[in-house]
This record gives sequence, structure tokens and C-alpha cells, in this order.
Amino acid sequence: MNLDSHPFNQIFNFFKNTEGTDIQFSIYEYEPQTVFDKRSFIDIQSDELNEEWLLQQISNLNPGEEIAFHSVFRKGKKKYHLPMIDFTCDVKDIEYAKSTLYKILPNNIFSGLVFYESGRSLHAYGSTGLKNKEWIDFMGRLLLANIPNKPEIVDTRWIGHRLMGRFSSLRWSSNSGMYLQIPSRIAMINSNVHS
Repeated sequence: MNLDSHPFNQIFNFFKNTEGTDIQFSIYEYEPQTVFDKRSFIDIQSDELNEEWLLQQISNLNPGEEIAFHSVFRKGKKKYHLPMIDFTCDVKDIEYAKSTLYKILPNNIFSGLVFYESGRSLHAYGSTGLKNKEWIDFMGRLLLANIPNKPEIVDTRWIGHRLMGRFSSLRWSSNSGMYLQIPSRIAMINSNVHS
């Protein structure tokens, strides 16, 4: 498995100089149209995250299981979130998605987003740690990205699940047969988008 364009690299670089930071993953099984998902949580220190660790976790997945990275991280007693987005649109709609997000997200979040093709749609990860209230505001803004009579951009069911779970999560594997590919970086959002 080639991790060159995988979200691992962005997350690894974000945390590489943050000794003593707790980060979280989970192993889950996808069940469509359920309110609560079945997850086993994995908490590690940021300095434990490396390619070998991730590849070992993926190789240990049982049939039907996937590994997901979580937005929440802790430095001491302080809790933060990385902005994350699960889209309903695919690569052909990326310019529309970018221009819509530019209008609704604060520049410090928008300018740090990196897009990944996830198979049938897109994922995005930010590079700014958010306090819990800021994360809730961010998730609320994502709900406003779907404009009536326009193509949908974000997955509102994902937002609902993530607000109920109190963290965002995005898949890092393609093991269950439910997904077309592992996420792969496609573009960095340009902060000069004005359309």
C-alpha cells in the first residue's frame, strides 16, 4: 500500500513535533442507515504514529472492518479537533465545493484544507486545531454548505453522526468491499477562490 498521497502524511506532519499529544482512531464496521455505529477505539500518543503502525493496523483488520482517524486530540487536559469534511460530491464538483466553502468557512480553516478522493466522493482535512466550541461552529457551517436547488456538497448524515459522537472521523482504509479505494490526495484548496 502506497501512503505517499494518503491522509496519513498530512496528519503525521501535523503531529510530528507534538510530543505528549493523545490522538485517536477506531476500527468500525459500516452499517447503512443506522444511528449508532459499532466502533472499537484506539488511543495512541502522537509520537507512536508512523507508517509501520498504520500498515500493521490495516493488515490486522477483519473482513468488513475499516480503520478511521478521529478529529479529536488532547494536549494535557485541553481538547481540540482537526477540521474534517465528508462530502457527497465527487471530483468533478470540486471547484463548486471549494467556492461554496470559501463563502462559509473562516479563512484560517478554509486555507488549510486538503482534499482527498475517497472513491465515490471526497474527504478534506484541515490544519488548524479547533477548540470544542469552534468545532461545533465549524460543523454547523458545513450544514449550510448544502444550498436549496443546488448540488449537495456535504454528507449531512455524516455531520449528524459526528455531532452525536462528539468527534469527526474519516476512513483510512478500503478493506470491507463497501468503498472503491483508500483516500488519495487530489488538491489543496486555494485560499484565493472568490467565485
